[in-house]
Amino acid sequence: MSKEQTEREPTLGDNDVTAMGISFKTMLGSGKDGAEFAMSTYIASDLPEEEINSMLDKMQNCINRQRVLGEIPFINEQIAHCEKSIDSVTNGIVAFDQRCEADWNKQSKHGNMKLKQADQEKRNQQMIDLNGWKRDLEIYQEKLRQAQSTLDGSGEVEQERAVKSA
Repeated sequence: MSKEQTEREPTLGDNDVTAMGISFKTMLGSGKDGAEFAMSTYIASDLPEEEINSMLDKMQNCINRQRVLGEIPFINEQIAHCEKSIDSVTNGIVAFDQRCEADWNKQSKHGNMKLKQADQEKRNQQMIDLNGWKRDLEIYQEKLRQAQSTLDGSGEVEQERAVKSA
């Protein structure tokens, strides 16, 4: 080994510690409003595995929290959109039913109202649309509950650790 090579190689003193670099990153928000969030740190490479895992879990929880904070406004917008659409479709169904009933009475028919095939198909489509919006609303409400769980500190990483330690 040449003198030049040994001069460039660092030597560790008694108080020096080798370290590992750790970096996490995620997207906050979406589309053009999205931003990348990154965290980096160094930890001693000779730490026990439990301490390394604890540090990784803490960083992952922080990343999850920041990601969730960015998602909540979008989730709330989607919930509001679903609720508005449910109201709109429901009002459309009521108006459609009233129109069909008025047509039935206008024709002086008695008994239970029977829809024409085209009207029945339209009504079926309205019910499909309504059920779809209700399903979407439930999905976004569940996403909001999960987001709140992450913010409350009972998020995925903590739950996974509890399962692994059990």
